Amino acid sequence: MIKSILIASTLISLMAPMAFASGPGLKPIPANTDPNCITNPNDPYEPRVRMVTGPDKGVCVNSTLRRSVKALIGNEAAKYFPPADGKIVVANFSHKNKYWIAQIPLSSMTDMILQSEHFPMVSKPIKIEIDHTQIHFAFSEPIQLISQATDGPRETLELNDLILSEENIGPYGEAFDFFGGAKGHFNVAYRVVSLEDKYNWMIAEQGHTVSQRRFNLTQYNQVSYLLEGIKRGTEYGSGRPYDSFNLNCSTELLDILNAVLGTKKFNTVGFVSNKLPAMLDSLKVLSNEEVPTFNETFISQQ
Repeated sequence: MIKSILIASTLISLMAPMAFASGPGLKPIPANTDPNCITNPNDPYEPRVRMVTGPDKGVCVNSTLRRSVKALIGNEAAKYFPPADGKIVVANFSHKNKYWIAQIPLSSMTDMILQSEHFPMVSKPIKIEIDHTQIHFAFSEPIQLISQATDGPRETLELNDLILSEENIGPYGEAFDFFGGAKGHFNVAYRVVSLEDKYNWMIAEQGHTVSQRRFNLTQYNQVSYLLEGIKRGTEYGSGRPYDSFNLNCSTELLDILNAVLGTKKFNTVGFVSNKLPAMLDSLKVLSNEEVPTFNETFISQQ
């Protein structure tokens, strides 16, 4: 445990505070933040950004359902949680269709699992399936949540899991559209979401199957992966243009792995989601252990 705390604390110290402002390898995004893009004036961490490209360029993004995670540093984090070794505080943690401030116990991370949500890109004249990919992280110590908006009672909750997911967002809260994503219709959100919200959206509401594979990485690299995702969400906000071929859930997953492992083994050009498990298998970063689907494991944990 001492070693884990030292690992997590060292990583956090390397990331904060200025590393979140201008991290290595991150490209600047257009200055599209606009304080007039308000949906909830009582939410201090609402992104308030405009669309970067496409037919809705300049239109305010609807961040009520999806938005990027944001790391809180120093005094900003201390407003919600006292400083603690091996932990990081973030805003915009999505749970029960609300946003929360979360203190994540990085030093107690126990698992990192690839989830692949299978769904049809088109159904007619022939059915063509694609995948949405995301990462499930588990912790032995609970994640502490405090309600984020200031216009209601202050609620607190505890969870032991989260999902890091790169997703499309737009002005209208629309679902994924592969062809629209190829034409600049969306921005990217680096989301941190509860398992419950993801289960409800992917499985309970849409009936999709979500397969799982466990990563074969050290705890240091697992923590590094989550921190890199949080770093990108903080750096880019919700204002980076989405691209169905070259900047999507799977290409970002691979690019983060490149950053964490210090390699360029993972090709991030082109739409790769259906090929992702095989690609990761070839590079020996996934375990051979059989893991039940998310459909099965979530129900068994309730």
